[in-house]
Amino acid sequence: MLGDEIMGFADWLIQSQQDADTLAQAIAGITGAQWIFLEPVRINSSHGSIGDAFQRLGIPCHCRPRFQCTTMDMSRGWDHYFESRPSGFRKMLRVSERRAAAAGAVVLTEQDGGEAILDRVIGLSARSWKGQAGTGIGANDMNRAYLRALWREFSPTNDIHLNVLLLGGKEAGHSVTIDCNGVTHGLFTDFDEAFAAISPGRLMVMSSVREAAARGMASFDMLRRTHYLRRFSDDSYETSRLTVFPRRNAAWLAFLAEAGARRVAGGLTSKARRRARRIDFIHPEEGDDA
Repeated sequence: MLGDEIMGFADWLIQSQQDADTLAQAIAGITGAQWIFLEPVRINSSHGSIGDAFQRLGIPCHCRPRFQCTTMDMSRGWDHYFESRPSGFRKMLRVSERRAAAAGAVVLTEQDGGEAILDRVIGLSARSWKGQAGTGIGANDMNRAYLRALWREFSPTNDIHLNVLLLGGKEAGHSVTIDCNGVTHGLFTDFDEAFAAISPGRLMVMSSVREAAARGMASFDMLRRTHYLRRFSDDSYETSRLTVFPRRNAAWLAFLAEAGARRVAGGLTSKARRRARRIDFIHPEEGDDA
């Protein structure tokens, strides 16, 4: 990877062509980056408007398909959504809830102390498998700064929501979501391997969806699609990564050369393409979760 920083991107905040033009102009003014990744970008109208904005400014932009994202329909409320899940899945979630209750589960939210809850989220993420992989929101200074910037931006309007599950007084799982235009966006979910048997990751997703429905949100977008989200899902959509070069520089030329070499070689091997997975950091017999 030629770029040394990947920041989070929320294409759902691009509501008009003017928003896309503002984004392109901001990126054109960046002087310290060789290239910038925008990911995930939903393949819809915002995808086209963002690309058009870069094209008008003469900024090189490359699009590559990435992954699917899971969505949940909550327009008819939590009870209707939950009863529409497979019976075996509902039973598994209820069993997890009972086990958590028996273990003295307590769920803290941003209402229980804002910055202090944020610190708990970061601490848990740092010791999760995602933290070990270097991809968790608490894994490094850059990721932690990004989460704190999100908190500063969205907490004044009560649009960012934190959930931390405590078991025996220790953080077992967390979720971070943001509400925008009637949709709740699931940004981050982590859990402590010591509590994997209780499925804290799934419990945090369920808690976040239930709370979003109570707030009147019509839909929940997980911003990713994994095997453990399959039974939560009502629908999905395709995303892409936009690689943007603020100027035609050496990194842009190297990217073109890499893309050409990839086409000649017939693509990357599956091993090279594979994203970091939980199974790479724990023993497979320990179960599976978020």
